[in-house]
Amino acid sequence: MTTWTRRAALVVAALTTGCATGGSLNVPRAGAPEVRERLREQWQPHFAMEAKVTEIDWRLVSTNSALCREHRLYDGAAYLDREIYKHFHRDRVWPHPLRPDADRVVQYVAPGSPAWERGLRPGDAAPFTAQRSVGVVVDPDVRDGLLRMVCKTSVGVPRTSEANAWTDGRATMITAGMLEFAANDDEVAFVLAHELAHNSLDHLGKMTSNAIKGGLGGLLADLGAAMLGVNTYGAGTSAGMEAGAGAYSVEFEAEADYLAAYMMARAGYDPGNVSDLWARRAGSAPPVWATTHPLNAERELNIAAYAAEIEAKQAAGEELIPAGISPRG
Repeated sequence: MTTWTRRAALVVAALTTGCATGGSLNVPRAGAPEVRERLREQWQPHFAMEAKVTEIDWRLVSTNSALCREHRLYDGAAYLDREIYKHFHRDRVWPHPLRPDADRVVQYVAPGSPAWERGLRPGDAAPFTAQRSVGVVVDPDVRDGLLRMVCKTSVGVPRTSEANAWTDGRATMITAGMLEFAANDDEVAFVLAHELAHNSLDHLGKMTSNAIKGGLGGLLADLGAAMLGVNTYGAGTSAGMEAGAGAYSVEFEAEADYLAAYMMARAGYDPGNVSDLWARRAGSAPPVWATTHPLNAERELNIAAYAAEIEAKQAAGEELIPAGISPRG
C-alpha cells in the first residue's frame, strides 16, 4: 500500500467512524420470500420482452453466420447468476423463485437452439458453466452439438421508455420502449438486424478511423492558428473529429438497412412488413435517429424496394446475399 493510499484510508476511516447508524426504530420489513415474489411480478412484462428478443436474436445470429464479420460459439440460452446481484441485495433476491436450489438458472431459451434441443427450459438449473446472462459456454469439456457458430454479438433490453436501439460493436441494446413501439416481430427483427449489420460491416471501426483523420486535420488547423498567435483551445481538433465521425454516416445507415433486410429474410422474417415502421416514426413517435440517418420517408421507400428485391430472389430460388457482400466461410 502506497503512502498516499494509506493516508486516504485513514481519512475515510476517520470520517465513517462518526457516522450515525440506523436501526433505532423498530421498522417492520417484508420477508425475503415476499420480496422475491413481488420482484418477479414487477419484472414479468420485462421478462417476456427479453424472452422475445432472445428468440429473435437467435434466429438472426444463427442464420447469418455467412454475412457476419466475427463469430462465436453459442447455445441459444441466457442464464441468470446469483453473483450478478450486489451482496446487500443477494439474499433478498436469491434463491431464484423458479429454482431455489441453484446458483445459476436458465432464464431464456430460444426455440430450435442447441439448448432447446437438449431439453433446457426456463427455470432449469444451468448444467454447465456459462458467462452471466449471455449464454457463452466456457466449459472446455462440452460435447459436439451443444454449440453453434453464430454471429458474434449479445443483446440486452434496457428498461427505458425511449424507443431506441444501438450497438457498441460487440453488444446490441434494444430498449423496452422500442419493443413497445414495434408493431410486430418483423419490425423487432429489422431493428436488431440493423444493429447486427452495423457490426458486420464494421461501421463503428470506420467511423472511429474517420474521426481520427478528421481530428488530425483539425489539429493542423489549431497549429496553424497558434502560429498566427490565435489560441483556438483545440476547437479545430474537436470539430474535425466530430465531422470525421459523421462523415458517410447516412451512407452507413443506408447500408445497414439494406443488409438488415436480407438478414431478417434469411432468418424467416418478412422485410415487406417493416415499411410502416418509418411511417409511424414520422408521426407521434419520439425521435430516435437524427440527421445522421436517412429521412424516415426515404427509409420507408427504400425498405419496400429491398423487400421487392428479396422477394424476386426468393421466387427465382437464388441465395439471399445482398449485392456487394461476399459470403464468409
